[in-house]
Amino acid sequence: MKKYIAVFLCSAVLIAGIFYLQNIFNKKEAVSVLNPIRTTIEDFVESSGKISAKNQTKVFSKDGVISKLYFKVGDKVSKGDKIAEVIYADNSEEILANYGKFDMYTIDVEKIKSIPGAKTETIKATKSGYIIEQKQSDGKVIYSSTPIAIISDFKELEITTSVSENKVDRLKTGQKAIVTGEGFKDRIYSATITKIAPIAKQTAMSGYNDITVEVTLDIINPDEKLRPGNSVNVKTLIKTTENSMVIPYEAVRLDEQNNSFVYVVKGDTVEKRIITTSNETSVGVSVVDGLLDTDIIVNNAPDGLDSKRIKPKDTVVEK
Repeated sequence: MKKYIAVFLCSAVLIAGIFYLQNIFNKKEAVSVLNPIRTTIEDFVESSGKISAKNQTKVFSKDGVISKLYFKVGDKVSKGDKIAEVIYADNSEEILANYGKFDMYTIDVEKIKSIPGAKTETIKATKSGYIIEQKQSDGKVIYSSTPIAIISDFKELEITTSVSENKVDRLKTGQKAIVTGEGFKDRIYSATITKIAPIAKQTAMSGYNDITVEVTLDIINPDEKLRPGNSVNVKTLIKTTENSMVIPYEAVRLDEQNNSFVYVVKGDTVEKRIITTSNETSVGVSVVDGLLDTDIIVNNAPDGLDSKRIKPKDTVVEK
């Protein structure tokens, strides 16, 4: 009797094991699948920068001491308006030697006025516009080599931006760019590259040092919405590719040799397929080799999918 019981138990264990293994073998991993799409890709070089006034007029005076300023940065002036009054004399070097040679020293204006031969010069605006720079103040020394003010009418504005060294060789003068910014969210402007610096420089960007090249662009038809000092985003169109194959970033994986690959569905299994990618876009990555329009690929593939049977969760178009 015991013999029959033992045989029965062994048979039961064997059958259960067979069912268990069969269940494992028949189990399928549910995966998301999709078809590659065809779309038009616009390849941009993007950078950020600032607006500055292009047509700047510098106003100078003789060596002396500023007794009065009639403006501040941002003020609008007309041609002929008083900018400042400067005390000077034929012996201005002696004046400056007695009362300080550097801008950090504040000069006693009344003492300067009392020096024999001291004269007052009224400095006037040589053009209409806005005061965009003023580095002096009342009672400070001014030198003839330093502008007492800089004026611009804002009719011509330019952008200075820094482009990473690995992208700048794709740019050239004359190329058009799209300009956007936080200060004018409801507007989009156009600009033209006018200058690409002949040298590169080290720039601190996002917490690390990057090698960049300065690029200058002229803004086309600027208006009152744009101001010198505004930060801007610049997108320069490099190339447009029509009918390009694109797949989601999540569908692309890297193997140990750093090759890009995808999993292509083959019935209830998958095939690892090495692909060649090109441009990255807002909708995915462009594929130039390795895939057909008829292929169905796995998106967000789990690890170890090579050895598993699959069950697509999505409905795809059979082409």
